[in-house]
Amino acid sequence: MQDVSLGAAANKALPTSTTWRIWEHFCAFINADPTLTESDDPITILQLFAHCYRRGELSPSKTQVRGKTVADALRSVGQTLSNLGYSDPRLLPSGKLTFRLQRQLSYYNKKDPPPNRVKPIPIQVLRTTCTTLRLAQHPRSTALADMLTLGFFFLLRPGEYAHTTNPESVPFHLIDVHLRHNNTRNPHLTCPLPQLTMATFVCLEFTTQKNGVHGELIGMGQSGNPAFCPVQACISRIAHLRLHNASPTTPIYSYFCQHWFGVSTTTLTTEVRLAVRS
Repeated sequence: MQDVSLGAAANKALPTSTTWRIWEHFCAFINADPTLTESDDPITILQLFAHCYRRGELSPSKTQVRGKTVADALRSVGQTLSNLGYSDPRLLPSGKLTFRLQRQLSYYNKKDPPPNRVKPIPIQVLRTTCTTLRLAQHPRSTALADMLTLGFFFLLRPGEYAHTTNPESVPFHLIDVHLRHNNTRNPHLTCPLPQLTMATFVCLEFTTQKNGVHGELIGMGQSGNPAFCPVQACISRIAHLRLHNASPTTPIYSYFCQHWFGVSTTTLTTEVRLAVRS
C-alpha cells in the first residue's frame, strides 16, 4: 500500500487524500457506505457527489468548480477504492466511464467558460532579456540568461532549470551536460577550460525524462545568436562552475558570487517582466 501511494507525485497525493476525506464525510451525511459495496446503484451516489462538488458544496474552495475538476474528484475516489482492493464503480468492464457519469460530465464541460490559457512568451522577449542580462557581465545575470536559454531550447520544466519549492523537482547537474565538437565528445569535467569553447553541440541527460525514458540524451546545435544559444549557455555554465570548483552534482542553475546562489523561477519571471516593460 505504501509503495502504491509513493507511485503518485507529491502534488497529486495530497489532493487525493483531501478528496477521499470529503467523500467519506459525504457518504456519512447521506448514510452510505464509502466503498459502495452495499449500494444497489452506486452510480447515483457518485452522480450526487459530482453534483454537490460541482456546485461548491463539497469542493475545497466552496465555490463552483469546472467540469474537469469534478472529473478529477471522481477519478480520485475511484482510484482510491481500487487501491483499497475494491472495483472502481465509475467504470464499465471495458474500462470506459459509465454512460450517466459521462453524460453528466459532458454537460458540465459544455457549460464551462473557455479556460484562461497561459500564452507562450514571444521569442523576441526572451532574446531581449538574455541580451540585456549578458551585457551586465555579472555572475547572477549571466546565470539567469543561461537558464532562460536552456529552458527555452530544451522545453524544460521549471524544476529542471531553476530552483523551486517542489520537493520532487530534479534539476540538471553539471554531470548531466555533454559537449561535442563535431563527432568527438568533449570531456567537459576534465578538459582545459579553453577547450570548452570548441564545442558545437550540447546534450542534456534526462535522468527523469517526462516520457519515462531514463538516461535519454537530447541534443542541440548552435543557434547562430551567441546571446541566445544553447551551446554557448552550457559552455558558460560549465566554465563558471568549474572555475569555482563545483562538484559534478552541482545544479547547473547555481552561480558563485562570494557565496553560492541558485537561479529561482521567481527571479526568472521578474527579469522577463522587466524586459517586457522596457
